[in-house]
This record gives sequence, structure tokens and C-alpha cells, in this order.
Amino acid sequence: MQDVEILHGGRLIEKLNDMIQLDFDAIASYHHAIEHCDDAHVRRDFQELCADHERHLVNLGKVVAACEGTPIDVHLDLKGVVLEGITTLRSRTGTLGALRAMRDNERLTNYSYRRASSIALAPIARVVIDQNYADEQRHLAVIQSHIARLSGTAVVTTS
Repeated sequence: MQDVEILHGGRLIEKLNDMIQLDFDAIASYHHAIEHCDDAHVRRDFQELCADHERHLVNLGKVVAACEGTPIDVHLDLKGVVLEGITTLRSRTGTLGALRAMRDNERLTNYSYRRASSIALAPIARVVIDQNYADEQRHLAVIQSHIARLSGTAVVTTS
């Protein structure tokens, strides 16, 4: 039988605040990717995905407060600086570069949410983490479909 990590109290608040920071870093990266995106469909999707991350920030903050914690003051930390820098550099090559940078960022976000979803959490935290993780999986699928379309690797089927 595998041990299940159970978070409560300060450790739960810390984990939720880590997720808040992760979503903040994603928002900053999306802003840079949007600046260098010349495909209207990709730009629109990037804006919608960024809005999801903004909603994640708000909802996670509410959970932290409901668990009698204090949401962190988000800031550009070292990880955020690195992600932002990579996104900016790759995005300068155009829409496909921006998509590839954001695919890497979303893979990290998916990994982090997958790990958080495997932890035993208070029910209020479980619901938000699971909803956010579902969003992250959708984000990655959207980005991968744009990459396939723009790189010419999309599979077209006819009925």
C-alpha cells in the first residue's frame, strides 16, 4: 500500500500558495507570448488561457482564506524570471516559437497540478485543484493543436 501525503494547516496553505505563484508565473509568460503572436486564433486562445490562470489565482486565494491562511503576495521569483525570459526569447521567433514556449510552460503547470491532485487535501481545496488541473490539460491540448496546425503536422480526416 502506498503512503498518501495528507496536507493540512500550514503545509496546505504553503502548497496552495505555491500553486498561486505558479499561475502568476504562467500569466506573465502568456503576456509575453501574446505580444509576439501574429496568428489571430492563437492570440485569442492565449488570452482565454491567460484568463483561466487569472481565475485560478482568485479561486486559490479564496481557498487559502477559507483555510484560515493568507494568500501570498505574488511576485516575479527566480522561476518566473527564467520562464518569462525563455518565453520572451522563443516568442521573438513568431507564433510557432511562442506556442512552443507556452507548451513547455503548460507541461510544467500540468506536472505541478498533477502532483497537487495526488495529495489528500481538504474538500474545498480538492475541488479547486481538480478544476484547475482539468483546465491545464485543456490548455496543453489547445496549444498542441495549434502547433500541429501551424507546423503542418496536423492530421486531417474526412468523413
